[in-house]
Amino acid sequence: MTRRRKVWIGAATLAVLALFLVPTCAPPPLDSAAYVQAVTATEAVIARWTASPRQLGLVVRKDGKDVFAAAAGIPRTHHELRATGLMAATRYEFALRDEDGTEVERGSFVTRSEDDRHPVHFAVFGDSGGQPWWVEIHGSPLMRLLHAHRWLPIESAPAAVGALLVAEAPDFALHVGDVVYPRGELQHYHAGFFRPFGEFARTRPIYAVFGNHDVMTGDGEAFRQVFAVPADDPGEHCFSFRDGPLRVIGLDLNGEVDAQHRSIRFLRRALETAEEPWILVYSHYPLRSVYRASPRPDLLAHYGPLCREFGVDLICAGHDHNYQRYGRPGETIEVVSGGGGKSLYEINQRPDGLEVAEIAFHASFVRIDGLTLRFVAKAIDGRTLDEFTIDKAAQLRDGTAKGNPARLQRMRRLVN
Repeated sequence: MTRRRKVWIGAATLAVLALFLVPTCAPPPLDSAAYVQAVTATEAVIARWTASPRQLGLVVRKDGKDVFAAAAGIPRTHHELRATGLMAATRYEFALRDEDGTEVERGSFVTRSEDDRHPVHFAVFGDSGGQPWWVEIHGSPLMRLLHAHRWLPIESAPAAVGALLVAEAPDFALHVGDVVYPRGELQHYHAGFFRPFGEFARTRPIYAVFGNHDVMTGDGEAFRQVFAVPADDPGEHCFSFRDGPLRVIGLDLNGEVDAQHRSIRFLRRALETAEEPWILVYSHYPLRSVYRASPRPDLLAHYGPLCREFGVDLICAGHDHNYQRYGRPGETIEVVSGGGGKSLYEINQRPDGLEVAEIAFHASFVRIDGLTLRFVAKAIDGRTLDEFTIDKAAQLRDGTAKGNPARLQRMRRLVN
């Protein structure tokens, strides 16, 4: 073969590759399976994204009998269908229907409990939205074709964390932020969130808070479209909800925080009125860090002391891509659970109060039964990274239990 012919063949090959691999089209439209959102004791939202406008309705069943139905609405790509009039602590099945009544997808959910004696099991994870290599060119003709048929692989670590959530089957999950990288764009939710966590989200809600990457585009516009805020106590980027004996408070702590910051004001109001025996507060940012020399002095001044003043049991965060625990049972415990699938961070230092630090992809799981809380952090390879138990009955006996009078009274009722 002559040199000239080799050059022509090489040029033609590059031209063909460019034709199929260079992003010349808009990114593929977001398409997802159905996912459960904003579950309360009496309501639930079933959401879905479709690649093209469709008319979808909803039917909810209990023990095989229809208990709620919503007719198909106008054609749209983003669907949020709210079921109402439900009973607390009850398992329901749902089906999405096309405009002609054909069922296109099924799932299930369990409504939240209003009974302090009801056991609660939930997960904490975050910093999960690592993207595979092909998202940078998924606007190319070839990648759009492969994307349409779900033939493109996703990152293995988020997929493994998603599988761990499915295996452990908690009632719900708290996501501590940075749902998708690099800039929180809607086009990246397919590979960064719905593919690795879609199976879990089809039967259990994920309640997410804003991470720094989630607000990089449009101040978190895509995040707000994907996630429906729980309805108990919604605020601007913050929320609060109850499940059995647990009060959960989710905060957006992006930006400089002072005593008048919207999230600090929201937190104070929520803590002043919280009567549940157990309180968990979570945001994206940790108070202390084994990775960063000085993570957030403003949080140390205004956030941590407020949580300790009101006897918060657990403060959960991400931002550092590893596992950390500060404090022991009997204190307000701080947990960093940011090993949800993005590249891991090193341990560069050991701040005061550090009990455990591990570099691993993982999720954390919490079980509350009465006055006992059991916590375990599990790596995707099966290792237990950390575990501890909080005995609130012992705190009542020795006088260290904290809370307003109504909260302490509800704790005492659980002793008997």
